[in-house]
Amino acid sequence: MKKKMMGLVSVLFLSLFLVTSVSAAGSTSGTNEEAYSTDISWSYTKHDADGNVIEEGIIPMQISDDGIIKPQMAWRGITMFNGDGVTFKPEGSRGLYAAKGTDMSIRYQLNRPANHYAWIRAVETPPYEWRSEGIIQTVTDTYKAPVTDYYIGYLRSQSSEAFTINIFEIKFL
Repeated sequence: MKKKMMGLVSVLFLSLFLVTSVSAAGSTSGTNEEAYSTDISWSYTKHDADGNVIEEGIIPMQISDDGIIKPQMAWRGITMFNGDGVTFKPEGSRGLYAAKGTDMSIRYQLNRPANHYAWIRAVETPPYEWRSEGIIQTVTDTYKAPVTDYYIGYLRSQSSEAFTINIFEIKFL
């Protein structure tokens, strides 16, 4: 009887492990080329005004209980100087894959109001993009994907004084 009980417990444990693994794998497409999940880490590449790469990194993300994506650990942000630009995309992918008509929430926050230009753009069909420009500290907006494509984000400093990007996220609604 004890062996049967241990076997049953083992089967239940393995079943729970399998369900958890399948659930975690279901958050992406299964390839590094397409990121479907809103629970992702964003990679960034920062360029100077001449286009030289000066910094690369990852913004670690997780979804909190209230559904808002928040950094998993203390993150120092990305400090931007006049003319610097930074490109964002899901880690290990060409961009965030969205089908035509998909609603996306775009949110980023700077440490202070600063003059900058930002866009979210389809990779394969670049004329399609969302834009924001001005002396702004926090942007929260929605964007309906006009085409099925991979989407990336970009922000360029037009400010004479440095500022820091504290939050960057795109998620599906």
